[in-house]
Amino acid sequence: MVQFHETHFEDAARRLTAASLLPLDRPWGLSNLISAVQMYQTLGRPDSRYPIFPFEDVVMAAIWLGEHDQARSAIAEYRETIAGWPENVTARFGGNVAWESKLRQLIDNPKALRDLADANAERLKVRSLPRIEMLA
Repeated sequence: MVQFHETHFEDAARRLTAASLLPLDRPWGLSNLISAVQMYQTLGRPDSRYPIFPFEDVVMAAIWLGEHDQARSAIAEYRETIAGWPENVTARFGGNVAWESKLRQLIDNPKALRDLADANAERLKVRSLPRIEMLA
């Protein structure tokens, strides 16, 4: 039984590594994340058609790194993309205006993002958040 698990675990790990859009063997940065989101959009999968959460990930990573101009640029780019999405899709996250407003508030108050991360870590009973080197 252990040998079966070990063989399948290794195979699953290889498949996950191969499918990752971000490098898993070295540090990666904001530009890698942006490229990964762009590539994700081209996968043609149902979950990649309207990638609101990956868009937010890019903006929040830029804010986290203090790259506020990059965050504003990403919001502007993604706002144009979101404008072409069906209304029933944008309604799920409150619409384009509310989405943009929420992210701009984080740019104006980046401490709120860190407080949110800390609150989620506490809620999940995580002792501390890992410190990962992310290249700007």
